[in-house]
Amino acid sequence: MININQYWDKPLADLFGLDRLQLDDVGMDDPRAYIVTADTDRDYHEIIFCESLAFANECKHIAEKDLVDGWLTASALDRAKAAIKAILAAETSISAEVLDTIEIEDGGVGDEPGFEVSLSLPVNSSLTFGLAHDVVIWPFWATMINICDPGTFNSPYLWNRI
Repeated sequence: MININQYWDKPLADLFGLDRLQLDDVGMDDPRAYIVTADTDRDYHEIIFCESLAFANECKHIAEKDLVDGWLTASALDRAKAAIKAILAAETSISAEVLDTIEIEDGGVGDEPGFEVSLSLPVNSSLTFGLAHDVVIWPFWATMINICDPGTFNSPYLWNRI
């Protein structure tokens, strides 16, 4: 495990080639969120959140027309991406430039239906890891955790938005 504290005050470029940072590397224990650091094939760090659709499917929170064998259709993924971007814009101070990098796709949770959402941060950003964590990474992860749980107080529920 990487001790992220040694990178807290260093530029994002110093994370180059560290591979994958789990949330527990930054002091939390949640396997749904991680960072894939830049390497020779990418000049950006990917901030990723994965969510299972098991609960939403079991409770019928997603319309049947938006599912194929429990997985989101392409149309549902597009609407989810738009909803996530709108919620992040309204609920966080993540810049429009970073929000424009949002990607969403099936997967991320093994064999069970789910989806993966990512944001990108350029490796040459002037942000330190600590500042990136405070203004992008944590707000993204916290918002995703909240909007995927229908019981989170004072938070919109993603599946009510699509």
